[in-house]
Amino acid sequence: MTNTVVNQKQIAATLGISQIHVSRALSGKGYVSDAIRDRVLRTAEKMGYQPNLLARGLARKKSMNVGLLFPLDNRFLGYGILGSAVLFMQSHNLLKAGYNPVILSKQFLFENTDAYLANLQVDGIIAFSMTGYFLNIFKKTGKPVVSMYPQYQFKKTGNDNRLIHILVDKKSGITELAEYTKKQKKKLCIIGFHGTQEKFSDTHNSYFKIISSLHPDFSVRDVFLIPRNVHGIQHNLNKIIKHLKNYSLIFISNHILPVYLQQMITAGSFRPVKNTEFVYDAVLPFTDTVNVEMKRITYSLEEMTRIGNNCVISAIEKKGIEKNYIIPSYLYHKK
Repeated sequence: MTNTVVNQKQIAATLGISQIHVSRALSGKGYVSDAIRDRVLRTAEKMGYQPNLLARGLARKKSMNVGLLFPLDNRFLGYGILGSAVLFMQSHNLLKAGYNPVILSKQFLFENTDAYLANLQVDGIIAFSMTGYFLNIFKKTGKPVVSMYPQYQFKKTGNDNRLIHILVDKKSGITELAEYTKKQKKKLCIIGFHGTQEKFSDTHNSYFKIISSLHPDFSVRDVFLIPRNVHGIQHNLNKIIKHLKNYSLIFISNHILPVYLQQMITAGSFRPVKNTEFVYDAVLPFTDTVNVEMKRITYSLEEMTRIGNNCVISAIEKKGIEKNYIIPSYLYHKK
């Protein structure tokens, strides 16, 4: 059986309306009643209609491509898994909006930056969890760049119309955690990775300030940080395990460590006291595979990808948009 390409004429014939109404409903340009638009969109989806992006691009003098730059390599396990999930949602949403997602290669970019940028056929770029180095490179294309970053690291954009930030404010989620801990009269500790020279990272400094403001008895002695050494995580965790038995709520300021803790609990090398609660700082609930019951500080990936799509498309089509978007985090517990 051969696949038949569905066109606007066939949709119009199916609904018994003019092709111009179908065109207006699908393109979003020109007047058409809400009732007809809904009928057209439902019928188009049911019939498997796909817009001709090449023809649309030629008419608008655009490629109808949006470049996606995501961390998908194995060196960053957490963000690699997260990047894959966001990439899927982003691609799906772009296709629905009539744009073609194009995955950009960091390797080719490093090998010959000028040639890569010169041959880049995209109308805009969405970068997830990318450093300023990459953002500055892609700004050279003159195309709008949307930076989605799952941390609250606000950077001033000034009058730069090519860079849009979508960030996650962790303060709201951490504040909710601190209030929950206080209400439940839990003794709280933090475990995570330390920054350079074995010091608190900016993230841990902000966590400490928020929690200690609500818990005067919370101190640096309740923060246990280990080196960010992928090959020695379990070894380094073993060094602090004995201290964790003194706490009834353990906040894991990372989305990778819960997997290692589960392995230690399963193996019997870590036996938390009864009624100990775990909360982890998660950017994606992929660690729901962890059998240990845990709450998490998280946010809406769907909201981030939706805003990212709207921003890049609005920037491409030169519509008015904000330059910075802040998404709140919250304390979530899977029922």
